Amino acid sequence: MGDHNYKKKIISILKNIYNKLIPHLPNLPNDIIILELLDVNSYHGLTELDYFDWISSSDKKYLISRITKPTHIKVRFYDNDNQRLPLEMIVATFLHEIAHCIAPGVMQRGRDINKKILYLQNEEFKKNKWMIVYHSFKFYSYFSKVLRIAEKLNIFILPPSKNKFSPKKLQRFDACDRLNLGKCPCYSIKSK
Repeated sequence: MGDHNYKKKIISILKNIYNKLIPHLPNLPNDIIILELLDVNSYHGLTELDYFDWISSSDKKYLISRITKPTHIKVRFYDNDNQRLPLEMIVATFLHEIAHCIAPGVMQRGRDINKKILYLQNEEFKKNKWMIVYHSFKFYSYFSKVLRIAEKLNIFILPPSKNKFSPKKLQRFDACDRLNLGKCPCYSIKSK
């Protein structure tokens, strides 16, 4: 399959997955734009979004947005050596980005952010500055929900393990390269 056809096939699969998830995730917008992530960096995916209407938690340690407005999901199809990424990695990344589309934003002061979470941030650390925490406790509860639905719909299945949808397991899943960590029973891509 030529590169142009390969990219078209991947986009088609991702749009199909997105459309299958819409009825199960009411906050997922119908008009999201799905693109290939072309930047050379360490990210496999990126969701362009804005958060609005921030409210303070009762303990004043974090802020939560009432409104999340995603516009684009971008997913990498090739590694930095221009080798095709496995479909399972692409789909796992895409599901992660979908969770960003529905999870409320969370802001914390830099000093209050867990070091493991801070590692996943794409923002410069400032101790006293309020920072959006893209991989917050709230995010992982939504990522768990997306993965459970994807499994129920036979889109993506994580290998069996105890508490596989727990925040700790999902953080570990996020921190590794996601290679060989799941299956996409409904989808396949033929080799070159």
